[in-house]
Amino acid sequence: MTKKRKIINLCNSKIGVVGNIGLRTAYIIKNLKSKQNISSFSISRGILDKSRQSYTYGIFKNVPSILNYIRVNFFKNFNHKYFDILIFDFFVLLFLRFIKPNKNDVIHLWEMSPKIIKYLNKKGSKIILDVPIAPHIYRQEIQNQLHPKLSSNQNKAILESEKFCFNNVDLIIAPSLFVKNEILKYGISEDKLKVIPFGVNVDDYKKRFNPNKKGIDFCFAGVLNDRKGISFLLKAWEIGDFSEDRLHLCGRITPEIKSKIDSMERNENIIIPGFIDTSEYFKNCDVYVFPSLMEGSSKSIYEAMNRSMPIVCTYESGSIIKDSEHGYIIKKMNYNDILIKMSLFKNNKPLIEKMGLKSKVYVSEFSWQNYASKIISIYNEM
Repeated sequence: MTKKRKIINLCNSKIGVVGNIGLRTAYIIKNLKSKQNISSFSISRGILDKSRQSYTYGIFKNVPSILNYIRVNFFKNFNHKYFDILIFDFFVLLFLRFIKPNKNDVIHLWEMSPKIIKYLNKKGSKIILDVPIAPHIYRQEIQNQLHPKLSSNQNKAILESEKFCFNNVDLIIAPSLFVKNEILKYGISEDKLKVIPFGVNVDDYKKRFNPNKKGIDFCFAGVLNDRKGISFLLKAWEIGDFSEDRLHLCGRITPEIKSKIDSMERNENIIIPGFIDTSEYFKNCDVYVFPSLMEGSSKSIYEAMNRSMPIVCTYESGSIIKDSEHGYIIKKMNYNDILIKMSLFKNNKPLIEKMGLKSKVYVSEFSWQNYASKIISIYNEM
């Protein structure tokens, strides 16, 4: 009897929970269950679909979230990520002793961890490193906009850690060309990189824009902070002629952005609904605007395209859209470019439906099933 090959997903997140990196891992694990020649294991903070082959933090599963909460609400310069990875390293190295990876196994690592990579290299396992967002070398380029206050030693340590990880794995998966190109700056061979975009729950819902409605409903979904480019969006909204239109800013709002909105002379047509179900909320929106400074490949853009919306976004959002076909690619940190592209839709309403329908058709190629199939194909090639 042929021994099954082990596929081990090491995920520093909660597998299967919406809004987490672990949501993508869940689709992969679900598809692995039907493979007769594969035995699938996972180590994570928590998992919705628990089995004997899934190892979790148990009662410690919420500790990383608590650390992040402390950073967001109390100490903005608190390096929670350092402790987050220490905890991840501890549980992964503990549970790997029971799973016993060998040189025929494939390890899908969803976190930068030199300790785990060193351990797996000794075992001879094939390592795939998943990089969901731009690495630290890019963060340094836009340091003032992201407000990090790291010492030169901290920056050096992070860069050295990332470079070690990139150089000591067999393959790196990036979700967009933006992330891939930033990783290449570390001197990594392009042959070592694969771009696999994210996905969406594709459905048959079709929306048609009503050109007779009063005003346009522009929409954004995500954390309302400077990293997402919200300050530049608000500036464009303030100086533009949008008195008949509405701007929906969905998601958790930071105190800094709340203060900016409150101080604006014209803010009565800015709607802040908080957390929303994008699949339902987006049905009533017309144009999606996402001026983020740094993403991997924003899932909210896929969701907006699935609701037949044209997109206005930065290259740094890692979007799958084609410029001037499914919307427009704008320059980051440029409120004037945001204003110009939003005004194009305001002054040419038929463009909303035309590009929105193209968005809907195109995003159907990016289902979660297709995403999982592409990842599993990579496993088989290793």
